[in-house]
Amino acid sequence: MVKNKGFLPSVPSEIPIQRHQIRDIIFSLCPACEEPDPETNIPFKADAIIANPPAYDDCIGHTHVAEKLKIPIHIFFTMPWTPTCEFPHPLSLVKQPVAYKLSYQIVDSMIWLGIRDMINEFRKKKLKLRPITYLSGYYSSPLDLPYGYIWSPNLVPKPKESNKSVYLLDNCPHDWLFSRCKAVVHHGGAGTTAAGLKAACPTTIVPFFGDQPFWGEQVHARGVGPAPIPAEEFSLPKLVEAIKFMLDPKVKDRARELAKAMEKEDGVQGAVNAFYKHFPRNKSEPEPEPNPAHLKFLSIPNRFACH
Repeated sequence: MVKNKGFLPSVPSEIPIQRHQIRDIIFSLCPACEEPDPETNIPFKADAIIANPPAYDDCIGHTHVAEKLKIPIHIFFTMPWTPTCEFPHPLSLVKQPVAYKLSYQIVDSMIWLGIRDMINEFRKKKLKLRPITYLSGYYSSPLDLPYGYIWSPNLVPKPKESNKSVYLLDNCPHDWLFSRCKAVVHHGGAGTTAAGLKAACPTTIVPFFGDQPFWGEQVHARGVGPAPIPAEEFSLPKLVEAIKFMLDPKVKDRARELAKAMEKEDGVQGAVNAFYKHFPRNKSEPEPEPNPAHLKFLSIPNRFACH
């Protein structure tokens, strides 16, 4: 903590050391909840779990142990970890108030990307639970997980959100949700971007990591969304202008045209074809019979040639 002012190591060589320490912590959690006391050998089984977010939210293991043991869990901590529009996540660098709430997702996502392999190893080998994918939405805190904060409300009052104007939705299929939207604003992951465009939604991308800026630029280049707004530059005026851009009928028409073109694509079949094109066949194996449905015929005088 002295060396690293945030949650990311300042020296790259320290990352393997920290990962090893985190893995040891993760795999020690289940025995701590259900094995006898190591000194007295007195039997013990937890009735509930009290933990804190620097156990890296549910990423580091406590909610996974609670899921396995089917016991309740409550988070208590001394700094904000619940998304709010009133102040940013303390470990983020977000300065614009309009992006405060997004900052909590940014921190959760960065942590999850760094340790998801260890968490899934823990779930599969130790807890015998199904692994979690990045796109599942489960890597961040469950919506019903209770949080308690240990500070004076006279110093930091409890946030007052605009729940009446914001609908909080649990994990939901994008193809179902986006088909009911006039436009979408999101982080710009490859899958989320594709889902929005397939639903003919004009798209605004607010990137903060990895390939997200790239997809934002592609969306803008095709005229189906404004220029991407980096998370650190996000502001209310920029969001208003982005929404105005997306509600332009010409933009919607371009989104429909792109969605119609994407309907004709078969990405799975294309991937399979690409794989077999470069896969070294065993010469002893007979060539597969051609599928007539996949053949294209070229008419020439008195003959047919197939490709």
